[in-house]
Amino acid sequence: MHPEALNYWLKSVEEAPSSNSIHESLGVCYVKLNKLEEATDAFKRALQLQPYMANFSCYYFLIQIFRISNDIESMLFYINEGIKHNTDTGYFQYQKGVYFSTKGDAEEALKWYELSIILEPDFALPYNDIAAIYQQRGDSEKALNYLLRGIEANPDVLIIHENLMRIYMQSMDLEKVNYHKKRIQEIEIKNLLA
Repeated sequence: MHPEALNYWLKSVEEAPSSNSIHESLGVCYVKLNKLEEATDAFKRALQLQPYMANFSCYYFLIQIFRISNDIESMLFYINEGIKHNTDTGYFQYQKGVYFSTKGDAEEALKWYELSIILEPDFALPYNDIAAIYQQRGDSEKALNYLLRGIEANPDVLIIHENLMRIYMQSMDLEKVNYHKKRIQEIEIKNLLA
């Protein structure tokens, strides 16, 4: 990040203190500088200014910040607010599934992951997390089915290829193991070059 970016956004806040988008951009700037407390304040201010707007990135970053700081109740609050104000995306339903999964409530997690897929079928991560639940239950066939659906939704999700490789290693399908190993390497190179 350019060193002057923070100064630019701070000055912009002074010039337009009631601008939701400027506070949001300031929050993103603070995140990039790893100043999470300041980022939290900026995102909360943006939400105060426009509480009924979608504010996807404000909720997204607040959820991540509170997850990192292990403030689970605040994280859940912003997940619920994200669901309430962003009805056209499955991301926040997915996050609620993650919340229940970390609480050990697989059935509730499955419900939220499935809802996420209904809202956003091309979002690959819920497929992976559903597969993980079925894999833990010993149902490799269902796990494989969800992982394949995840790859269909987005063929460049690294963790899905890693999990497919594990399942194929268990069944000793070396051709498929090698295919996913190659895809993992391609994705890693692509990510490095991005």
